[in-house]
Amino acid sequence: MRTRWRALALSLVVGCTNRNATPAADAGQPRATPADAGTAAATPPAGPVETPSGALLTVRGRALRKILNLIAPGPAGAVLGQFAPQFSPGIGEHGIEVDPDAAWAAVMMAPEGESPNPRLGLVVAWPLRAGAQVAADAQARRNFREVSPGVYEPSEAPRDAGAGEEQPCWVARRRPVGWMLLCGPRESLRASWAYALRQGSEAPADDVVADATVRPEPLRRILATQLANLQTGAGLRMPDGGAIPRAELEAARHGVQNSKQLMDDLAGLHATLTVDQEQYRIHAEGDFAHATGESSRALLGATVGRRAALDLLRTLPAGVQGWLAMGVDMRALSPLLAPTASDPQMLRVLGPEMVRLHEAAQGLIDFRRAGDRAVGIVTENGGSVIQVARMPNATDAVAQVRTAAAAVPRTPRASGAVPASYFQLLPVPGLPPGSLRIRMGQDPARLPPNVPAAVRQLMSRSVLFVPTGDRLTLLEAQDPAAQYRALQTGARLDPQLTGDPVAALHLTPASFASLIGAPADPEAPLSATDAIDGTLTAARSGDDGAHFVLDLRAPITAVGQLLGLVGRIQQAQAQAEVEQRRAQAAARAAQGPQGRRPGGPGRPGGPSLWGPSSPEQLPEPNFQLRPPPP
Repeated sequence: MRTRWRALALSLVVGCTNRNATPAADAGQPRATPADAGTAAATPPAGPVETPSGALLTVRGRALRKILNLIAPGPAGAVLGQFAPQFSPGIGEHGIEVDPDAAWAAVMMAPEGESPNPRLGLVVAWPLRAGAQVAADAQARRNFREVSPGVYEPSEAPRDAGAGEEQPCWVARRRPVGWMLLCGPRESLRASWAYALRQGSEAPADDVVADATVRPEPLRRILATQLANLQTGAGLRMPDGGAIPRAELEAARHGVQNSKQLMDDLAGLHATLTVDQEQYRIHAEGDFAHATGESSRALLGATVGRRAALDLLRTLPAGVQGWLAMGVDMRALSPLLAPTASDPQMLRVLGPEMVRLHEAAQGLIDFRRAGDRAVGIVTENGGSVIQVARMPNATDAVAQVRTAAAAVPRTPRASGAVPASYFQLLPVPGLPPGSLRIRMGQDPARLPPNVPAAVRQLMSRSVLFVPTGDRLTLLEAQDPAAQYRALQTGARLDPQLTGDPVAALHLTPASFASLIGAPADPEAPLSATDAIDGTLTAARSGDDGAHFVLDLRAPITAVGQLLGLVGRIQQAQAQAEVEQRRAQAAARAAQGPQGRRPGGPGRPGGPSLWGPSSPEQLPEPNFQLRPPPP
């Protein structure tokens, strides 16, 4: 069916020798006037319209206005005028004519044939406001020609196609009335316009604003081609023309191979986004027909048949503002995870002993270590994170951190840094045997007096490890020892969960900020009550398949605050990079070509022993933003 419609479109377009046809040249074609725009019934393609074979992702939805509120709140028309050309370059000035309250659709298309660097094409069916001038122009054949009943193609290539690839926008009638723009790369548009037209005329039911389906078949072909190229290295070069380093090539090959194995076994993935007056909801279901590849077996082995550690979760205090409970066996999932890499700057400045200490401590904190783990977040007093993990030989694991700390030199290295001054082992009186408390970074007492209070609180936090039998309790706080003692009494958390999820979460914006170690911003306080709730379930299907279900519910206010937090973090990261480059340049100029300033470990994500490890990493003067270097 797809081939028939594509052949029809190509014959009508390619067979037209006069690309600037005028209405008079189209004898026998129905005529239309601007007054007819949006009033006639749509003429959909006859018969069923199959999904194009090259479609990777298909989406249909309603009320773009509700999605725009997530991306960029403001007048919908102005936002569409700004963002629509980013997805459909050929739409140009017609972006402001898009109707933000009507049905819409999108199709992500893979190119035909095999290509070492395939370019995906996004075709979007944009609904037009009533009376849009471009619809009247199409009916009157002003710079348009009819390629199918009610479907009009520009008679000239768009002026802003860019990048050597045309991105035209066709005009088409919607059902039962109205008009839409079908925009995308020319070849992708010709292959999928009939499907996009049908999808864009039929909005999802109820409050669903987006209904998406991932089709693994085209991805399998693309990934197979990419994997073959990575295995041979043929034609692969760095942007400057040099050879790709072997380590980077192997990392890319590993990632593509994992993705290919998952796509080979994935039967389908479907997700919906629903919005009501108070919250967003994402519901997604994925099916693996079989687990034939190593990556698929790892995913199913790490999740199917496992349950979130609710018993550990119920040991947390009732006053936590956010929590997570996991049962995913991260050790079984290891074939899918990229190996952790040592921080090269820490290795160069502070030496291998400091790297081993950081990796030993971080290995207990990271979610990669234990399968059964519960995490609670308290937002008061600068924020703290409580973790309870089930692991064998917890006492020996903590002892390895202590041994690594004892091996860190207390004499200066060639860089001028004294590694032992970048961490502190703190006393743990009255706590169970084997407990260890450590703070990474220089002594906060040596910070300049103008350090903001939020940054000072962050750098004052330490981590307490308390092993008891097969459990390890970790507390990251300003005074974790006092908090551990408080854990021994008081009411416990009683989460209300249905079913048997393999993972569950309840996170407020304030608790999420504490979890990742983001300093509080008094000018943008985060809610400690509006929580995002989610569950992931995994169940066996068939002999060696699985069915996954993800449910997320998020208050609209919480989503807005989290997006704002992410924006501030990105801005802070950009500022930190500027300051780091400036400090490194100054150090090299002062100390010679080998001069380096000490730096601390990065924070790869999740709770970790992190913070600015020295005043040099803080912006100066007076912690104000600086302009980027020339």
